[in-house]
Amino acid sequence: MAAIAALHSLIDWLNQRFRKGAGARLTPQSVALVIGALRAYVKLLAPTINGRVRPFQVEAIDSRGWTEEVLALAANENVARAAFNEACHQQPGRKIRMTYGARVVAVSPPDSSLASAAGAGPEPEEPPIESGVEEDSDDFPERC
Repeated sequence: MAAIAALHSLIDWLNQRFRKGAGARLTPQSVALVIGALRAYVKLLAPTINGRVRPFQVEAIDSRGWTEEVLALAANENVARAAFNEACHQQPGRKIRMTYGARVVAVSPPDSSLASAAGAGPEPEEPPIESGVEEDSDDFPERC
């Protein structure tokens, strides 16, 4: 909730600067808030096709967690999960993420399935999931 209050404060300050015809210099913390808000806003707008809402999105992501390619959009969770599992299988070297709106539902770590598929020994330890969901929550993202 503190991030929301900080974002509202930043919006008000930027609006005041805009009304005065002035620009603004942002701190790194303010830039992070703006980036997070814009990413969430884009995620709310993006998953539609021909006006139909498709809240589930399966995407390949880069090392920074940014979407490289949207692989599937679906209105149904079972269809989205099937697309996610197939993407993990078809592209084992890529990091795949399934989202519902702005919430991360599932993430596949890159390269771990390559090692196990090739019989190259035990899978490496998975990196921590990059999401705002707490581990003890029922909403903790799954991995394929």
